[in-house]
Amino acid sequence: MSQIDALRQLAKSSAANNKCHFLPAPEAEELSGYLARAEIAAASRQSVGEARSAISLGKTLGGSAACSANTSDEVKATLDAARQVVAATAKPAEEADEDTIVEAPVATDRSRLIAAPKPRNASLAEYGQQAFAYFVERRCEYLSHRDVRAFWAAVVREHRAALSAYGRRAVVRTVRRAEAEADRMECGARSRQIVRAEYTRLAGY
Repeated sequence: MSQIDALRQLAKSSAANNKCHFLPAPEAEELSGYLARAEIAAASRQSVGEARSAISLGKTLGGSAACSANTSDEVKATLDAARQVVAATAKPAEEADEDTIVEAPVATDRSRLIAAPKPRNASLAEYGQQAFAYFVERRCEYLSHRDVRAFWAAVVREHRAALSAYGRRAVVRTVRRAEAEADRMECGARSRQIVRAEYTRLAGY
C-alpha cells in the first residue's frame, strides 16, 4: 500500500469509528494519532493537495460505511496495521526522536522563510489554534497552492516545537481537538478570516 493509500485508509477507518464507535476511547485516540502523523509524513513527501484529497475521500467513505461487523473488522485491522508499521520503523528508545518523521516542504522561497528555525515559546493552546486554522484551510481551501505549502511548513515547524516541549500524547490530543473543531466549522467569511489571520501571524515571525 502506498503512503497516500495508507493515509486514505486511516482517514476512512477513523471516520467510520467516529460514526460507529467500534473502538474504546484510548484506541480511538491512538488511531487518530496515527492519522495525524500519516498526514504530516504524506504532505511532506508527496504534496499537500494529494494528502488533502486522500483524507477527504477516506472520510467520505468512512462516513458512509455501514456500522457492520465487516466495517468493525476493517477498522480494527487498520489500527493493527498502523501499529505494526510504527513498531517496525521505531528507533531504539535511547535514540528515539518523536519528530524525525516531520520534514517540512521547502518548494518555494516563502516556505523556506517561514519554515526557518526561530526561537519559540508558544503554549500548547497556541499550537492548537495554529493546527485548527490549518485544518480549516484544508477543508475550505482559501490560500493559493504556494501559500498553503508555506502555511503547512510553518505548522510543521510549530508541531516539532510542540512535540519537544509537551510530548507526543499531549500534542496528539491537541491535534485531534483542533481537527474536530475545524470539521464542525462552516466555510465562510469567519473561517476565511481565521485562516488568513493565522497564516499572516505565522508568516510574520
